[in-house]
Amino acid sequence: MIPKNKPKTTYTIKIIWKANPFCQLLINLKFKKMKTRTFEVPAEQMPEFAKIIGDHELDNDIQGINDDNEIIIDVFYEPEERLAVFELTELLDPEDDDD
Repeated sequence: MIPKNKPKTTYTIKIIWKANPFCQLLINLKFKKMKTRTFEVPAEQMPEFAKIIGDHELDNDIQGINDDNEIIIDVFYEPEERLAVFELTELLDPEDDDD
């Protein structure tokens, strides 16, 4: 697993357009600072990895495969979604409970 953090910029923009006193349009554009974590996922763990991504609706990109035929996936997340990323990390690198 190769961890990478590539922060993305966050901006919040509010645009108010008034056509007349009775009509007002408010547009909120929200760009959040997201982090990126890169995972190398063995093919046999891909279904469970994909389920966690889907359950938490995490944005992701498949980058390709490495020399070990593991799937390289970038997962983009906001700070409040970090528990989902920890869940992905735990799936791929579980703690030894035998010790």
